[in-house]
Amino acid sequence: MDSFEAQPGNKAAGIDKVSKAEYAQGVEERIKALSAGLRSLNYRSQPVRDTASDLGA
Repeated sequence: MDSFEAQPGNKAAGIDKVSKAEYAQGVEERIKALSAGLRSLNYRSQPVRDTASDLGA
């Protein structure tokens, strides 16, 4: 919970397009579910969003 609260609220949404304000709704339940999933080895991350990048090569 400390690391969540330490994050600035004015940053852009992450790869999952969820802002800090949106994630804050039910954050304790989300963290409990994540923790339980990790402990039981049942956690599955979201698929990676693949995007092409033109780096000027």
